[in-house]
Amino acid sequence: MTRGAYVFVAFVYLVLGASFLASTATMMREFYGYEWLTMLLTHSHLFLFFPLFGLLVLAAFYLPSVAFAHMYWYHVPYGRLRFIFGIFVAVGLSLGVSHLLTSAHPRGIWEIAPNAIRADRGVPANCRANNVPCERAPIGEVLGVLARGKPEPAWLSEFARSCTRDKLLPATAIFKEERYCFPAMRMLPGDACCTAQRRFKDDVGALSANPRTRSQAADLDIIFMPFKVFFIVVMIVVALMLAVWRNKMDTHYKSKVPSIERGIISARSPCCSGRSWTTAISRQPTFCSDGNTAPSNGAGAS
Repeated sequence: MTRGAYVFVAFVYLVLGASFLASTATMMREFYGYEWLTMLLTHSHLFLFFPLFGLLVLAAFYLPSVAFAHMYWYHVPYGRLRFIFGIFVAVGLSLGVSHLLTSAHPRGIWEIAPNAIRADRGVPANCRANNVPCERAPIGEVLGVLARGKPEPAWLSEFARSCTRDKLLPATAIFKEERYCFPAMRMLPGDACCTAQRRFKDDVGALSANPRTRSQAADLDIIFMPFKVFFIVVMIVVALMLAVWRNKMDTHYKSKVPSIERGIISARSPCCSGRSWTTAISRQPTFCSDGNTAPSNGAGAS
């Protein structure tokens, strides 16, 4: 494989990885003086899991991507044209999907500027300070209650309300009973809590849609989102190609196969004379397609 393929893929993957980290860094910088850790943990799937998962996947798929880039450029009929066309398709798909994601509802609390969260007093205004039942509690206080809740992973399910029940059917006893309703920060039956949830969702959406109250992290996320979608598209394509182009990988990059993807592309055994053999996870003997037994010292899985 040529150095150009290594450099091209490395550049693209470095840009993608940097966009993952930049998304988290911009949120932490903006909320550093106001519950940044709470915001980070509350939206950990966006700002912790995705960046870490993305970086690990980029590292694992680097060599396969280099191999496929080189293969299309040199070994596939009309490969260069198909490669460039595929990039344009992936970019267009990423832009379209990212537009749908950034305009979808509901929106996240992190998309509201810290000053706007501080200024929010709930509905009616100052309901908590005046000991008046809140139709919708202050957003910052709701966020704090969520962050300081019980440590059990599934504890929120105890308070969850399903507001999509069939109106033609009678409400169940569980739906009628009072539970703690986070958007109102008080005990409410099902219908009242669903109303508070809708009010909370609508108010968060309105604040995040207003340029004066939208966070900088939300504005920058519009830029970062296409990179995240492009990453997912590329990883799906590479994973499919690892299966579809298995024989071509063996033909052109046989010496690189063990390094490219040990867990996806099976290795070759010395006893099989170039024919594939099935490796076992355990220490049991592994048999080649010609009936011979492969070595069990672990060399066959490398």
